Amino acid sequence: MTSILFAILLLATPGQAAPLEPAPVAEPPADPVLQALQAELDRATSALSTKDLPPYFIGLEAIEIRTLRIHGEEGGLQGYGPNDARWIHADVRVGDAALDSTHPLRDYGWDDAPPAGREMGLGDDPDVLQAAVWREIDARYRVAADRFQRVLSDQQLLVDEDLGFDLAPETPTEHLGAVATLENLDLADWEGTARAASAVFATSDVTFDAGVTMIAEAETRWFVSSEGHRQRHGAVRLRVLVQGDTLADDGDGLVLARTFDAATPQGLPSREAVVAAAEEVQRTLLALKAAPLEEPYRGPAILSGRASAVFFHEIFGHRVEGHRLRLVDDAQTFRQQVGQSILPSFLSVVDDPTQKQLAGEDLRGHYLFDDQGVAAQPAVLVRDGVLEGFLESRAPVQSLTSNGH
Repeated sequence: MTSILFAILLLATPGQAAPLEPAPVAEPPADPVLQALQAELDRATSALSTKDLPPYFIGLEAIEIRTLRIHGEEGGLQGYGPNDARWIHADVRVGDAALDSTHPLRDYGWDDAPPAGREMGLGDDPDVLQAAVWREIDARYRVAADRFQRVLSDQQLLVDEDLGFDLAPETPTEHLGAVATLENLDLADWEGTARAASAVFATSDVTFDAGVTMIAEAETRWFVSSEGHRQRHGAVRLRVLVQGDTLADDGDGLVLARTFDAATPQGLPSREAVVAAAEEVQRTLLALKAAPLEEPYRGPAILSGRASAVFFHEIFGHRVEGHRLRLVDDAQTFRQQVGQSILPSFLSVVDDPTQKQLAGEDLRGHYLFDDQGVAAQPAVLVRDGVLEGFLESRAPVQSLTSNGH
């Protein structure tokens, strides 16, 4: 008895405790979308390898968007509902990285535009999900095989074309972030804001169809490829839209809107600020209604705010998109002007999707990876007035790699 008691005391002595088994590590929850994409990628890679024109690359992107919309008019709720959708898009390429089935054609037409994909279906049923992915891969392969023949024929007619890459080399990455959700929204507060702000227009003798809309969107993207990419990333976008319309004294229709965007509920304006925005829309429409029609004008102009942003985007932004510069019949304004001065020396232009905020405001254009799985990165387009480069995909026009755009 003494020896047994001694053994028990010895085991209980501090510093002499028996070793414990390590706590089990919880397995991450299964992701049925990612599993369906990977399963069909593996199946297609094997099945299509025996074709006369086997694909050398397959990329699969699934996009899920869950939307909640609350619309108020004259102090009451007029529309309230969720809308969920999930899409699958397959990038199937025949040929090789230097010249493949996506190469721009000389007779490029509307039917050559990149396909929009197809509905994938909601839920977690693996058979349903994989069937949608299989149909998309099959359809895109057929198109790619046919189009590659047209590309080869086109090459016999084109001369002095700088081929570059149709799919520049890229190191595959794995990033499995969280699925985006709308769980943190205070719906009762949103309802109250929509009611209070839209009530501003209830007794208006100016506006015809005015209202306040609260929109929440949770977007999750999955991407896998035959190169080894495995990605999942999500984003939440919130918007408050205050809009009104009226008819000017001369008969012209006038529409005015005020929008607020944020990535979190805390970034949205207070209820009082939304009410003030509705009052501002009301006052401005009243002034515009009685304002005289502006005569045609030709001369210097100073643009500010949203007008300047849209103007700059249209006259400059589209002209530095690399994919447009590859189209034979598209305007290639800046293609041969790298290293030349195209803007005043006090201007530099940088497209930076990694930047989440500016001056305390959430930026709508922020993203982690582009549609080809390339990590977002700043692209210096113009430095001190001199053109340095373009927004490049994996079919770059100037460099040998994509810059995540």
